[in-house]
Amino acid sequence: MKDNPQVKLYNPLWSGEDTDVVDLDKIEFLKGNPFLYDPLNSPYIVSSIEDYRIKYKKNYQAFGHLIRNATYSRYRRRRIAKKAFLLWEKDVKKTQEKKIIEGSSVIETSADIKIKPFSWGMILLLWLMLILLVFIHGLTNGLLVKAFGGNFFVQMENLLYTLFSKKPWIKLVMDSSLYIIIISLIYARYYNVNIQDFKKITNSAQHILERNTRILDKEYEKKIKKAKAYYMTNVLKKNYTFAPYAINLVCEGKIGNQTLDTISQTIIDKSSHFKKKKTWLLLFKTLLIILSIAGTLTVVVYVIYEVVKTFIF
Repeated sequence: MKDNPQVKLYNPLWSGEDTDVVDLDKIEFLKGNPFLYDPLNSPYIVSSIEDYRIKYKKNYQAFGHLIRNATYSRYRRRRIAKKAFLLWEKDVKKTQEKKIIEGSSVIETSADIKIKPFSWGMILLLWLMLILLVFIHGLTNGLLVKAFGGNFFVQMENLLYTLFSKKPWIKLVMDSSLYIIIISLIYARYYNVNIQDFKKITNSAQHILERNTRILDKEYEKKIKKAKAYYMTNVLKKNYTFAPYAINLVCEGKIGNQTLDTISQTIIDKSSHFKKKKTWLLLFKTLLIILSIAGTLTVVVYVIYEVVKTFIF
């Protein structure tokens, strides 16, 4: 008796619903898209595009089974293959668009984290306060008298010496303010660099996302076009024992959707870390500015008051 020519088995999964596979999870997995198969992260090993299952007449059957079914005409098998590739291509585009939207949304959300840097005006004010306190400090220890001489500097030195002798807390405030201002200037640099680095990361991530998406789109387009042409040609041949199209020719390459997910996750992690850091950055910034201004004003106002009282009244 002649063998049934309906199916030429190159893979156990080609037999459609009557398969030896008992792993229902794998059967469900194979209803997916071969062009989105990730060999590094997939829970299952797939050898060919023909292992995947497509919906035909309300039932899911292996792609290889349908296009090698001898009871179907060549043109019918070609239509089945054409429809399968059309659906896979649409699914790839839909997945890509979703990844881009998700990635861009994450980046935009991260970029919306508002935190103002140390302004140039504030940095200039800190330098002016530092110079002013250094000048007063120079008067108290005689450095300016030695450098410039003159009655004015001598009188100011004597006045401040007397003032600081009677009010030692003023000198303590002045010395403390000098250190705080120096720390503030160093911190301003650190603070602004952190903000700039975070902005660079979000801008760079957007650029990398767009570039990888373009590369990925071209790769998918090329792979789909090549695989489709292979089947469009071979299913019309009378001898349809052509080799199954290997999965490694259509699956994700070095740059895949996992790469886009990694970019998004990296931004999420860095944003989360920066948000936690932001509170302390702002708190320390505010504290340093308040202490610097308060300390400088206390010393300057007190010195001016004593100078006016001595030389005018």
